[in-house]
Amino acid sequence: MQIALNKILSPGYSGSLDTLIRSIRNCGLRTPIIVRQGDFGKYLIVDGHRRHAACVWLCWLTIECVVADARIQSPTGWDNVKDGYCQGDWLIKWTGKHWMVHHPEKTRLGNLDFTTALEAAEWIGETFGR
Repeated sequence: MQIALNKILSPGYSGSLDTLIRSIRNCGLRTPIIVRQGDFGKYLIVDGHRRHAACVWLCWLTIECVVADARIQSPTGWDNVKDGYCQGDWLIKWTGKHWMVHHPEKTRLGNLDFTTALEAAEWIGETFGR
């Protein structure tokens, strides 16, 4: 689905985009960005911050997007980061198929796969009192 760039909220990207801009200019956008529905008819980027920034730089008016379903809903009190959400040292990351929980000091979590980010956040809260 094509979405107007002015309808997409992004924290911006400050790294080098030269190679990506050249690629998109020459070959077009090969992979759509992933967004989720935000407030007031806006969208929030889940994946594709660099591609979005490159298309803004190229003065595109719209960009090809995939609108994510409810599995990409932000848990309350968690910060939105690339491909997921964080709170302190906890990370809930979207793998493309499921949500994965990660903590640098808790290496024995095993393979915890969740259908929604909310489900993962609730498990962390119940298990570790967060």
